[in-house]
Formats: sequence, structure tokens, C-alpha cells
Amino acid sequence: MTVSSKQGLPIRVVSVIPGEESGSSMVFCRRINEVLESLGVDVHPFYLRSRTSPGRILAERSRFRRLLAEVRPGIVHAQYGTMTSFFCVISTRRPKVITFRGSDLNPTPSLNPVSVLLKSWMSQLSAASAHASICVSEELKQRLVMGRDKAVVLPSGVDTRIFRPMPIREARRKIGWNDADPVVLFYGGRHPKVKRLDLAQAAMESVRRELPQARFENMDGSLDPALIPVYMAASDCFLMTSDYEGSPTIVQESKACDLPVVSVPVGDVEDQLRGVRHCEIVQRDPALIGAALIRVLSRRERSDGSSHIGDASLDRVGARTLEIYRSVLAGESPR
Repeated sequence: MTVSSKQGLPIRVVSVIPGEESGSSMVFCRRINEVLESLGVDVHPFYLRSRTSPGRILAERSRFRRLLAEVRPGIVHAQYGTMTSFFCVISTRRPKVITFRGSDLNPTPSLNPVSVLLKSWMSQLSAASAHASICVSEELKQRLVMGRDKAVVLPSGVDTRIFRPMPIREARRKIGWNDADPVVLFYGGRHPKVKRLDLAQAAMESVRRELPQARFENMDGSLDPALIPVYMAASDCFLMTSDYEGSPTIVQESKACDLPVVSVPVGDVEDQLRGVRHCEIVQRDPALIGAALIRVLSRRERSDGSSHIGDASLDRVGARTLEIYRSVLAGESPR
């Protein structure tokens, strides 16, 4: 069944995703598109394979325009800011929705100042040109200089069919871990400087002075996405030490797996963890982070995060995104 706009027309969307179709990057974009398709939206993904080479970007623009001519979408949805959203702005006049996810508006210390300025400029100009913007946290929305009145706050969403509680022993057997060692899970990804891998490792040094058998598992982006919920179920704690975040999906996923979280105050993590058992927010100090980890690891109890997912479930995010599409097609401001 295909859903329709407020005018009774089918909703057809080209979803622009940075990166290659293969691989694990931006997997949450693929998941939200699957939910939208299940709701009846006709979604056509376009993977923007290059965002740095002018020659390749021109070639991508030609490929993109051919898809637009073939599909004739009512909406183009840029699933990220910076060059991804700017590419959409310069390539089509069709109504555009942009999702800002964090580093597209937040500072990026690992980049040189010129790149940071250019990244910010492209995102801000895109927001001004968009018919609607989705920011994954209120903090991120407040970073918009232009187009803030057209922005709504909506998290990326977590698929609770994939990320769910699982017996820890069962999970450890699947990946070959023993039952005895307490394990801290961390996500350094492709930007370990922004994620503050150095701070996490310093905190683990203090942990090992009291719990020498404690293990530190850093997910560097090479792990098969299908194994991430198993790693979460097999771990005793997830650690977040980032300098900047929007609304980190990985914290929502940890909650859905009932994995306790220790985090610094960043993005909307404090809101995400409010009321969740066995989770702690501490300042960016290795000793304080280490002490919090020791408390959580010593308990070795699961959280009750799966009962606190609420509006962050992927199904609810998909339904809300559909409402935004309908508003845009009706010429109304998103609510």
C-alpha cells in the first residue's frame, strides 16, 4: 500500500545518503528508509559516493539528476548536512528535507579551520534553503543560524527488533568471550579524536588498578553491524567520552539492550539516560570516569533502558518523518 499526501497524491522520496551502498556507514538511514517503505512511502535511495572531489561530484550530480527525472519525487531528503545537503541544494529545486545528525553542525577539532568553516557554511546555507530540517537533538537545533523556524527535533531512532535484551552468557558464547571478565564497550569509529578515545583509555587505566581483568572493546567502525547488538548484550557497560554529539544513536541502542551507560555530559545524553538504572553522567576527568566505571562493573547488573525508549523507537520516528513529509508537500511548516 502506498500512502498519500494531504492532496491525495502518492509520497515519493529520493533519500540522499553519504557514502557507498555497501558497508556499514549510515546504517541508521537505511533502517529509517525501510520503516518509511513499510508505511507506504515510495523511497528511492541515492548514495552520494564522493563529497570531496569536484570532478566526481559533478559526475554524481549528473547521475542524481537522471534519477530525479526518472522518479519525479515530491521530496528530496538529504540524510546529512555539509556537502550532502549542499549537493541537494545546488542540484534540484524540488522540496527538500535535511536531517542534521551532529558533526555536520557541531565543531570538528580534527579538521583544519578552513574545512570547519566550509562545513558549517554548507550546512547553514542548506538549512536556509530547505523546506524542513530535522535535528536529532535540541542542542543541535540551536546551532542553526538560518532556518531554525523550519526545524523539528527528532532522534535517529533505534530498531527495537534488532537492539533488545539478550542473556549475557548467550551473547558471550556467540562471540567467544569468557563469562568472568568485566567488559567496557566503546565506539571510536572513524573519528577517535572527537570520540575522545584517549580519555576513555586513560579512564581504563584507573579501572584496571582495581579491576585488572577488565577489558576495553573499541568498535572502530569495522565491526559487522549485525554483531553490534550482540556485543552490547555481551558487555557490562558502554562508555561515551565524546567532545561533541547530537543525539547519539549508540546510546539509544545501548539502552534498548539494557546495557548500562557511563557518559560525559554531551549532546542529549543526559536526557536519554534520565531515570535509567545503573547509568552515570560524570565530568570529563579520567579519575571520575574510572570511578563510575568501577561502580557499574562491580555491580554487573543490567539497566532498565529498554523500558525508556519511548519516542526514540524506529517505528515512531518513521511515523513522525511521514508527518513531516506530508506537511512539506502541503506547503505547511513542520510541527
